[in-house]
Amino acid sequence: MPDADPNTDPNPTPNPAPDPTPSAEAADLARQLEEQRSATSQATAAYLDQVRTANPAIPPALIAGDDIAAINASVETAKATVQQVLDANKAPTPQPAPGGNAAAPARAEPPPVPDGTRGAHRIRLGLDRLKEQN
Repeated sequence: MPDADPNTDPNPTPNPAPDPTPSAEAADLARQLEEQRSATSQATAAYLDQVRTANPAIPPALIAGDDIAAINASVETAKATVQQVLDANKAPTPQPAPGGNAAAPARAEPPPVPDGTRGAHRIRLGLDRLKEQN
């Protein structure tokens, strides 16, 4: 019989089965990861509120996103959309009448009052003309 190696264990133990329960280290890492996700979510929500406040001309519903890059992209898209709406709804600028006010509606000159019309007859003529216009 050959000589036994003195460094070899005569009664080898089998490799232990992997522990099905997570180790304390893995549990700590999972807790840290969840804390980081929560902090990131809170920071993103705060950023979203600040961006909405900083852009009052944009409806808040148009600014959205789950991360900072998505929020920034939605702001650019929303700005373009708002500009398109403003351009489409821009009313043509009224041209002023010669010697008139551009904001005032154009009026036709009333016919002249006949010479010699005085007092109650002149008032009646003016009231009759108002009725005709309306």
